[in-house]
Amino acid sequence: VPPLFLDVQPDQRILD
Repeated sequence: VPPLFLDVQPDQRILD
């Protein structure tokens, strides 16, 4: 998983 996704919450990963 890219660093961007690490900073975001699991729910936001789906949106982004």
